Amino acid sequence: MRLLEFTGAYYLNCLSEFLGVLLACNRFTALFCPIAHDRIWMNVCYASIILCVLVAIAPVWFLFDDPTGFMQLRADNFTYYVVVAYSNTRGTSIWLNMVIVTVTCNALSTLLYSACLVRLCTFSNMRLRTAERNLFLVGFISMLFSLPYMILMVGVVDKIGMHGFLR
Repeated sequence: MRLLEFTGAYYLNCLSEFLGVLLACNRFTALFCPIAHDRIWMNVCYASIILCVLVAIAPVWFLFDDPTGFMQLRADNFTYYVVVAYSNTRGTSIWLNMVIVTVTCNALSTLLYSACLVRLCTFSNMRLRTAERNLFLVGFISMLFSLPYMILMVGVVDKIGMHGFLR
């Protein structure tokens, strides 16, 4: 049961990151292709969500059949317990996968939202600008909430070192 809880937690984090990129793509197309935006998303919305649900399995696939345990980490006078999958597949690590997913998804979202921000600053239609600005802010703020987690993940890589991920 515990394995399912941890696998589910990691899976939902991956799914959240992928859906965040999907939301950033939606906002990007709304600002850069406003005429085709509805047509694009009417055709690919459900397929994109299903794709995110399926792709989010990839970083956690090896947790389903490998034994797990807890690794004790000490840093800054705190003791952390981290779930570790003892993978039979050499070079796989849930932490490395989560760092890759978190950093990559946040980098993509940051690029897309930066382009949207530039476009919003140069947009001329005020009525459309208000609606798009509000929708942009929803996605942008949700992306900002995941940045501390990304910074934490990069910090964990610095403290443990890359060799700790590739066991």
